[in-house]
Amino acid sequence: MSKNFFIKRGEKKVTIDFEGDEFLITLKIPTNYDHDLLMDEFTELSPDDSVNIKAPELIEERLIRFIIDLPFEIPISEEMVKFKNWQDATYEEKRIAVRLMDPKLRDKINSHLAMTSELSGDEKGK
Repeated sequence: MSKNFFIKRGEKKVTIDFEGDEFLITLKIPTNYDHDLLMDEFTELSPDDSVNIKAPELIEERLIRFIIDLPFEIPISEEMVKFKNWQDATYEEKRIAVRLMDPKLRDKINSHLAMTSELSGDEKGK
């Protein structure tokens, strides 16, 4: 009965529908602790006690850390003339790819990592 209150985490293949094409992306779905550490890293408390979340940096870092693999090559230069597989890319090359990614695709992947996408019964622990 209590398993309804928990969500399975870890490596997961998710289907992304992007402009009529469907493909599988392998992600590491972060635990609550992973997510909280990331939030802490990109949240600042100002002297007047206001909270500033560096959202662009947070989303970029979330994608770099938690995308395990993509089924297509990524650009590794801003000129988009050199490409390689995600798994073979360096941290900086992944950063370039995330910055050049179509915003709609980036948002779809991010929604899975932020756990705002629809979960199946199995993912909910049912």
